[in-house]
Parts: sequence; structure tokens; C-alpha cells
Amino acid sequence: MTQTTDPRAVLERELGARLPALDVLSDDQCADLLSLLETTPRRDRAKARQELAEKNAARPRPVRALVGAVLLGRRS
Repeated sequence: MTQTTDPRAVLERELGARLPALDVLSDDQCADLLSLLETTPRRDRAKARQELAEKNAARPRPVRALVGAVLLGRRS
């Protein structure tokens, strides 16, 4: 089995979804988001849920899904 090192493909796999907002990101930006996803402790994500929900409501729908998936590890 071949292990992929493409940051976009790895990010999509980690998010468990193909999100349209990823199309506008560069490979470097995908790598940065992947790094954030891998290093954010679960307790920090739990604390951020309410604040994120309030701030995320003003964002366009595809961006809300991406932000929720990256920061909370799931689609919002």
C-alpha cells in the first residue's frame, strides 16, 4: 500500500470528508491546517465549541464546514 504525502489528500482523509472550501487553499495552507489539526489537544477543541459556533454563524456555509472540521474534528 502506498502512503500519500500530499497534504491536501491527508487533510481530506483526516477530516473524513471532501470539503469544497479546500479547493481554494494552497498545498502549504493545507499542510498548515493539517499541522494544526494534529497538534490541537482535544480539551482545547472542547472549550472552543461554543465560541466557534457563535463566530462561525456569520461565515459562508462551505467555510463553516471547513472551520468546524479543522478545529473540532468534525463537520459543523
